[in-house]
Amino acid sequence: MPERPVDTHTETGPDAPPAALVSETRTPVPFTRLGFEQIFKRMVADELQRGPLPYRRRRKLMRYATQIGIKPFQASLLIAEAQREAGHLDDIDQIDVHDATDVATLIHPERWPLWFKLTAALIVAIILDLVIIRAIG
Repeated sequence: MPERPVDTHTETGPDAPPAALVSETRTPVPFTRLGFEQIFKRMVADELQRGPLPYRRRRKLMRYATQIGIKPFQASLLIAEAQREAGHLDDIDQIDVHDATDVATLIHPERWPLWFKLTAALIVAIILDLVIIRAIG
């Protein structure tokens, strides 16, 4: 008969747990939502150490986030936050809104290039023709 260690406490009876589980049983520490989010953000930060996050690795992280109970929108926010902290995203303060020459071009049709004006006119003409054909037919 093998000897048992002196500090091992075992119960006897029909509802006692098996002897192997008595010494190995620990009370589980429940994670909160915030705990899972911190773990997920650390995982993203570890992934970002290998470089920018490609689509395939981002999808894997998103799938894992849903498995541990983080909603996709929250996971996207956590990924963006980790990317910003790692320096993979531009800071919003660095974007110059006053240098919006492309927006000014879109607002003022007189600045549109000729090819764009002709294409827009052709599309409008086709839509009008289709509306007229539908109305007659």
